Amino acid sequence: MSKKQQQQTKIFFDKIHLDWHKRAVFNKKNHFNTINERNNFALHYFKKLRLKKHLDLGCGSGELINITSKYSKKSVGIDFSNSMISTAKKKYSENIKRNFYSMDIKKYLEENKNKYDLISANGFFEYFSTNEMNDLFKKIKQNLNKNGYLIGSFRNRLFNIFSLNEFSLNELKAKNLNNLLKEAVLLNSPKYKMILNKKIKHNIRLKQITHPETGGVKVKIRNQYTPIEISTQLIKIGFSIENIYPINLHLINPKIKNNKVVTDLKRKSLKVYNDINFGSLISQSSTFMILAKKIK
Repeated sequence: MSKKQQQQTKIFFDKIHLDWHKRAVFNKKNHFNTINERNNFALHYFKKLRLKKHLDLGCGSGELINITSKYSKKSVGIDFSNSMISTAKKKYSENIKRNFYSMDIKKYLEENKNKYDLISANGFFEYFSTNEMNDLFKKIKQNLNKNGYLIGSFRNRLFNIFSLNEFSLNELKAKNLNNLLKEAVLLNSPKYKMILNKKIKHNIRLKQITHPETGGVKVKIRNQYTPIEISTQLIKIGFSIENIYPINLHLINPKIKNNKVVTDLKRKSLKVYNDINFGSLISQSSTFMILAKKIK
């Protein structure tokens, strides 16, 4: 991350720490916002897999660490925003099972001597270049126990097909839509399970596009990736892909801002939304989660 990008990102998150906390608290009101959807996905697998040691990178105001610490032997949250960590410590006091640290995440991964069963990184990778992200994947793997898990969220480039906005126009200008559509079709086919089982290869080449500001995030660069781009890189360094899951699902065009309509549609689609055996909704989500298992 360049110094300019790092400074811009830090200033933004230091500024919004209290608002972030309000939106991140686990409750019914917040259930369908992006922060809670991501955290609920991580919590679901932490409990389901009966994991005991958890590291959350870019932990924000600490909500995920607070809840996993109720089930863990140790839960640790790292964030480079002093304001976020200060809020986490005030809201969720540290104890023998729960700690928060404000420090450079790359430095922590390089110096850490402990191993974790789960390392989560939600709303985190988009601020790094592709090369930096791939380096972080390797460092994360080194910090995992045998058969440990990585859970990460990624801004979904496939969504640019559906969003019908400036992102779509930029993909059109760069002549990327054909390749994006091919992947979306593949994820909507029976071959979807084969991707998870590493039985097929699907190489796509996408040209870079400019990224308009979205969601009020005042940071210049927030990278997008496709599910297969991320899966391919993780498989290459010794992970298996256990699940790819849509977050911030848009069942209607995102230009429609009626929160009640959007929430009602999400609630009614829960039976499909919670099914691991589908890929058809991924291209209609602006974010996707990956659950990856360390196997080498």
